[in-house]
Amino acid sequence: MEKSRGIQYTYGYYSAMNSNHARFTLANHGVRPPKIRSACELGFGQGLSLVINSAVTNSTWIGSDIEPAQAAFARKLSSHYQNRCKIFNESFEKFSDNPSLEQFDFICLHGVWTWVSASDRKVICEFIDKRLKPGGLLYISYNTLPGWASFMPLQKLIALFSDNNRAVTSSQLSNLAESFKFVDRLLDTDPAFLKVNPAIKQKMESMRGQDDAYLIHEYLAADFTPMTFDEVARWLTPLNMNYVCSASITDDVSVMHLTEAHQKFLAEIKEPIFRETCKDLMVNKTFRSDYWIKGAEPLSRAGIERELNEFSLLLTHHSLDVKLEFKGTLGKANADEAVYRPLLDLLSNHEVKGYREVIHSMMERGIGETKAAEAIKMLFASGYLAAIGDEQNSGAVAEDVKKLNNKIMDRSINDELKIEFLGSSIIGGACLFDRITQMHIRSSLSGQKTPKELAESAWETVKSLGRRIKKESKTLQTEKENLEYLAAHSEKFLIKSAPICRALGILE
Repeated sequence: MEKSRGIQYTYGYYSAMNSNHARFTLANHGVRPPKIRSACELGFGQGLSLVINSAVTNSTWIGSDIEPAQAAFARKLSSHYQNRCKIFNESFEKFSDNPSLEQFDFICLHGVWTWVSASDRKVICEFIDKRLKPGGLLYISYNTLPGWASFMPLQKLIALFSDNNRAVTSSQLSNLAESFKFVDRLLDTDPAFLKVNPAIKQKMESMRGQDDAYLIHEYLAADFTPMTFDEVARWLTPLNMNYVCSASITDDVSVMHLTEAHQKFLAEIKEPIFRETCKDLMVNKTFRSDYWIKGAEPLSRAGIERELNEFSLLLTHHSLDVKLEFKGTLGKANADEAVYRPLLDLLSNHEVKGYREVIHSMMERGIGETKAAEAIKMLFASGYLAAIGDEQNSGAVAEDVKKLNNKIMDRSINDELKIEFLGSSIIGGACLFDRITQMHIRSSLSGQKTPKELAESAWETVKSLGRRIKKESKTLQTEKENLEYLAAHSEKFLIKSAPICRALGILE
């Protein structure tokens, strides 16, 4: 990873590392989810997932990242609740030998596996073997073959050009830009490689809109190594780890991704590791995010019901903003309005409702339990619905989350960092809020309530930063244009977002 050292990573929140998300996903897959009291994230990047997940529950989270600036950023955000969030700036090897560490219920690696050396993977596996409790959960995500196979020659070429043309006066960002220009020129010569792999041009085009720091980490990492599923399994199965399911429920919904011929073929393969490897080839998988358990315990049908009944549900989007279509490898499919619309109506007041209560209410509306459960699962998997575990958070947790959100909004708005997630102690997780919405939240917390007040406050902030609003890629130049846009935005905020923020405990 040496070539990407010193380049700050993006500010993402990854719900697969949230304990409620993980436990609800496992229960739906028919495996007993562990109670998560202690968790660890290896290579946490900017640490947003780590600091939010540690703030929103009573669980303790520990993490380490080799980048000092990223560790410092995470420490500043979590400085007021260090009893639940412990940040280390250590290599995997040094961190693994840290005598203060105990065993964990949950260990997370988001993307890290692809970008580290084989020796680091060995250390990671030793860490999992030593530090993950029996019955403990592992989340691991990584770039995969076969989806990356055709692009790997260009990735190597980008990295090679960067190595051979590095200048003392050039930054890594400008060096990356020159590397991409070089590859574009090469492809313009219409090489035979492009004729065999015509999708490469589209891949290059899609990369242009991505964050530069992300691209450097992704394409200039010295050890960038996508793997097939069976290769990863060969590292993990000797540790007594059992593969359970994808961290994204929709990945395992066969009808969204596999033709009847695919499904029939896979049904003949009994060995799960080999079956998953074949499935990845069928869908040309580029990225996996998976759950493994050290000794998975299958649940009976009654056991699944008991586990799911421990959860409550909260709709985190306005019901009219929920898109009733699901996208898979085979294309888009529309959801059954006769099932999904009653469910959304039932949850549209953004009140927390028990899982079994929702199922019963749906059955009273003439919708069968199986269909109701499937709709809940799909809305959850699409990010519209939060599943809340049975743990009760203390008032101190709620206060810690409020302080964390204030820090996040300050860095997002005043320092113009792209941090678009705020924590909620109600759901024990995080939700997406863009920068302007964060301005409205902050103003609302200061007592400004009307659309006019919120718009004027946001405009003063935008002006003080020397910025203008962008609307559909066009910069609004006049004060009148900016205020009109912000007034419309604030009206929408008060109607749709503010009730959700109150349900989440972000607003009073």
